[in-house]
Amino acid sequence: MMKNIPVFTCAAGAATLILHEIPVWKKAYILPQSVFTSQSALLTECAAFCRAAGAEAFYARLDGPEAGWTFACQLWELVRQGPLPEPTIRLTPVLEENKLDYRTIYHRRFQDVVGAISLDAGTVPPGAWLWLEDGQVLGLGQVQDGELRAIATARPGLGYALALALLEKAGGEKQRLQVNSDNAPALRLYERLGFEKSSTLCTWYQMSSGSL
Repeated sequence: MMKNIPVFTCAAGAATLILHEIPVWKKAYILPQSVFTSQSALLTECAAFCRAAGAEAFYARLDGPEAGWTFACQLWELVRQGPLPEPTIRLTPVLEENKLDYRTIYHRRFQDVVGAISLDAGTVPPGAWLWLEDGQVLGLGQVQDGELRAIATARPGLGYALALALLEKAGGEKQRLQVNSDNAPALRLYERLGFEKSSTLCTWYQMSSGSL
């Protein structure tokens, strides 16, 4: 996988470039750190480098609007506490023998999610689970340190049952997760489970077509 660049410098400033997703999703992320001349010039320089590395879509973490960039979404943190109904399904841990199923479906379902992290081929994600029925994958998810890191189902209507099972694995009196503000189905599910917004973690903007 392509490595990120913690400090990318140019005449306009410095930024962190997230290049890890380029081989899988052709996406690059720009996190401005210091501006020497103008933020617009810095973003243009960073995007040009990312394009040369193979990126086709560019996102920047910004505090406000910037010419040539359009609002994509905010990343919210949600929290909940208190008891939940007992799960009605059983989950299977992701191991070496089924990690390819997890990775394949994860990449298919998360390819359009801004900020999602792609998985290396040889990696077994910690706290990863599959929902299997008759040899078919109905859903997947990841929980770690009391946080729901990922959840996806094979078809609509299965999210509540899967979420209950994953949250049981998360344990603890308080659970948390991160979700994009434009993910309406996920927000409805989390509201049903008792999650509430606790903070806005960042705002993503996407480079407008033809800006580079």
